[in-house]
Amino acid sequence: MNSPSSYKTAASDTNHSIGPKSFGDLGWWEVFQDPQLTDYISEALKNNWDVKIAAARVIQAEGALKLARSQFFPTVNAGGDIFTTRVSQRGAVALPPGFNPRRDYGDLFLAMPAYEIDSLGENPPCQ
Repeated sequence: MNSPSSYKTAASDTNHSIGPKSFGDLGWWEVFQDPQLTDYISEALKNNWDVKIAAARVIQAEGALKLARSQFFPTVNAGGDIFTTRVSQRGAVALPPGFNPRRDYGDLFLAMPAYEIDSLGENPPCQ
C-alpha cells in the first residue's frame, strides 16, 4: 500500500485550542448560557456526596443490620482449661518412692444455649 510520507494539516489543527471552546467541548448546561442554571450545577457538584463514601455507608448499614439481627440466631459456646499441680516432695507427709508429684488436669465444655423459635411470627424474617 502506498502512503504519503507526510500528511497535510490545516494551520488551525492543534491539540490545544487557544480560542473559545467549540460546541462539543461545552458542558450541557453551558449551552443554555443561563447563570442561574450554572450556579445550580456548581452548587450540586460542590455539595454532592462522593460515590465511594456513599457505597461505604451502605455497606456499614448492612453490617449494622446483620449485627442487630444476629441475636435471633442460636449460638454455640466451647472452651477448655488445662492446669498442672505439683505436690512438694519435702512436705509434712513424705511421698512414697516412685510417686510422681506432678498432676495435669484438664476439662472441655461445649454448650448450646436454648433459643426461642418464632412460631407466631413476632420477629421479622432475617435475610
